[in-house]
Amino acid sequence: MLIDDLNKENNNNRHMVYAATPTKIELIDGSLAEELSSVCLKLERMRLDKEKTEKILRERDLAMEAGMKELVERVEIQKMLEIEVIRLF
Repeated sequence: MLIDDLNKENNNNRHMVYAATPTKIELIDGSLAEELSSVCLKLERMRLDKEKTEKILRERDLAMEAGMKELVERVEIQKMLEIEVIRLF
């Protein structure tokens, strides 16, 4: 009779283990889902930051190009004026 009682306890423990395992899996799945969601949000923020940074860099590049063009024009004007001054003297 003691053996039957032990078997009953073991069977009950097995059922408890089986009952606890899906809950554990659900917790792990929930945790993984939260982590995946947070990673997706982070990737989206990083993508938006990248786009914003690239836009700023393009704008700065255009400004630098315009500045360089202006400097080249000023250099050409300066050269022409120097030639004119040399010619007049």
